[in-house]
Amino acid sequence: MRSIFKRAAVLALASAALAIALWQAYQKPRRTWLLWAGYVLVNAAGLQTLYLFVSVLLAQNLAFVLAIWRAPHKGRLALRWYSAQAAIALACLPWI
Repeated sequence: MRSIFKRAAVLALASAALAIALWQAYQKPRRTWLLWAGYVLVNAAGLQTLYLFVSVLLAQNLAFVLAIWRAPHKGRLALRWYSAQAAIALACLPWI
């Protein structure tokens, strides 16, 4: 049972690191599709590992709402962010 919580903690740290990397990559335009794919996979794995992992996503969504609000190109960042959230939801749909 403890290994589930360890795995969830490692995935939460990876998710936070990827979210920060995505925000930093957005400020410096470059190809970020690997970061986005990694973010989706890590969060889907986290939700499949432990349902309480949803709190990690809630916290990150709150932070990104504030980031999107302050971003100069709101539409592009919001579209990418909400597309990633939809992909995470679709990846977890069979387990719901």
